[in-house]
Amino acid sequence: MTTSIQVEESTVEMLKTLKSETKAKSYDQIIVKLVGERHRGKSMFGFLKGVEDLTKDLRDETDRI
Repeated sequence: MTTSIQVEESTVEMLKTLKSETKAKSYDQIIVKLVGERHRGKSMFGFLKGVEDLTKDLRDETDRI
């Protein structure tokens, strides 16, 4: 099933450029690739947030500068 979507002219130009650079056969291929990249390999940044409570007593106060 095909459908139409509304995008800004600048977005169309970016899609055209990506389609040409990647030699994709359709805009759909480009969009699927971009969405796939977005969901692949989420960052682990902040994963250990709050670990300070667990590790605060691992070192002696005397060895800190």
